[in-house]
Amino acid sequence: MAWAHGGAFRPPPGRTPGDPTGGGGPRATTAGGGSGRGVPTWEAWWYLNRDPYLRIRERILEREVITGVHEREDFFDRRAVREKVLLPVMLEALEDQETAVRGAAAIACGKFRALSAVPTLLAMFKEDDVREVREASLLGLLLMRDPGLVPFFRGLALDGDEERNFRGVAVLALGLVDDAGFLADLLDRKAKLKGSATTVRDVRSSAPLALRSLGDPDPLAPLRALALDRLDEDQVRGYAAAALGRLRTPLGAPEVVRLLKDDDGCQVARCGAAIAAGALIEPSQENMVDLMGKKAARDRNGAVRALLALSLGRIGGERAATHLVAAMGKADAELRGFYYLGLGLSGHPDAGPILLQTFGRLKNFSHRSACALGLGLAGHVEAAPLLREELARRHPGFVPHGMIALALLDDREAIPLVQEILRDDKTPSVRREGAIALALLRRTAAVPELVKLFEETKSRFARGSIVSALGVVGTDKAVEPLLEIYRDRSRQGEERALALAALGRIGDDARIPLLSTYAFDLNFYAACGAVAQVLSIL
Repeated sequence: MAWAHGGAFRPPPGRTPGDPTGGGGPRATTAGGGSGRGVPTWEAWWYLNRDPYLRIRERILEREVITGVHEREDFFDRRAVREKVLLPVMLEALEDQETAVRGAAAIACGKFRALSAVPTLLAMFKEDDVREVREASLLGLLLMRDPGLVPFFRGLALDGDEERNFRGVAVLALGLVDDAGFLADLLDRKAKLKGSATTVRDVRSSAPLALRSLGDPDPLAPLRALALDRLDEDQVRGYAAAALGRLRTPLGAPEVVRLLKDDDGCQVARCGAAIAAGALIEPSQENMVDLMGKKAARDRNGAVRALLALSLGRIGGERAATHLVAAMGKADAELRGFYYLGLGLSGHPDAGPILLQTFGRLKNFSHRSACALGLGLAGHVEAAPLLREELARRHPGFVPHGMIALALLDDREAIPLVQEILRDDKTPSVRREGAIALALLRRTAAVPELVKLFEETKSRFARGSIVSALGVVGTDKAVEPLLEIYRDRSRQGEERALALAALGRIGDDARIPLLSTYAFDLNFYAACGAVAQVLSIL
């Protein structure tokens, strides 16, 4: 369900949100670790971080295609459709008998910032007996970004009798209204939190993730102190270190460098620093880039090496790309996918040719998939024929990512092949990624095909992604088919809720779903229940 809202779906038992391939979740490896913690696969990172790189809505609505022809869909007045058509439907659905429908409507009302729904959502959270409805209503209130809700969220965060995940979500909500003073008090332990040690830790852990801007008082100081505080808990330090990058101020760079140099220090905080480095360090800072290159090649912790490979790619420039290429060939087999993605992100003019040459030598399909995505991110259109040829072989380890890679290249010649795969392959992960690829390649012309595919698909997870693709097509051409699904009372409540979730995305002004931003630059190695709740809507 959550994938339809734009988050990271809650998977079946035994899987994790980072598994886009249906292969049972991110595989852990301790390759070069030294911390005792496994290194998630590159697939886990990609699934959580890909939205800003896919830029689905932007690519669909306006894009220079490989033929050189500039395409733009007919003007779509999103605000008018939201106010006149979608909002009345969502307000009506808040009273629906089906739990999933009420929850989907609550989240959509939040995306629309429909302040008229606030009293209803507050009542749902306080009075509804169904936990999923309370969860959805709280997320709807979070999405409102309404300063008038500050007292409610502060009270909930401090309520020792309330569930800790809900308290953590309240902290995240306070970040969206820039309640920096309260968040700083949480980090400094000036705000007295009631509950067990685990509860207090989880609620505090949400505070670094909530900080999105430098306000008054300046939240950077407690973050810098926390990242280096050996006496604080690993989870809090890990989020604090990564949050230095989220604030995107070079003032946090010294702490990042100190953590990266401290080989024996808190490994969770070092992973956060490796993530933050990609946002804080500039190509012109050659000494820092060289430090990252050295650590990406030889750090004792495999996770730090992998995350630094990605950060080098985000920094870009000749020096970073040179370090990536040098480290790529020597990387542990389990980590090479991170280096291929990093090189694709680097924007270096040689990235495409190097990755294309590498692709031809690879035998492992996980590596081939990462390399294909790197080629897509690099925009190396010369790779399209080879990727198409590989996709046609239908290897299950390559197909989901291969379709997305070709969509990133806007390879229109891949459309018949993607359509054929979607007809033939009923694997949930294939249908999920194929639906997104088809939406990217076909724009609004994909709507009838996606509706038909939804009707034929039995898996609830694949259905969520197909309806999500209808949502990200993002124009009025998708509205009526989705409304028909919602209004059909013979359907299961979950199907109707999926349609509402997609309509919520269509009416949402955000280029990237707000809740998905919590996944971007998330420190894998810190664990917080509230964050998991936000990323697994319903």
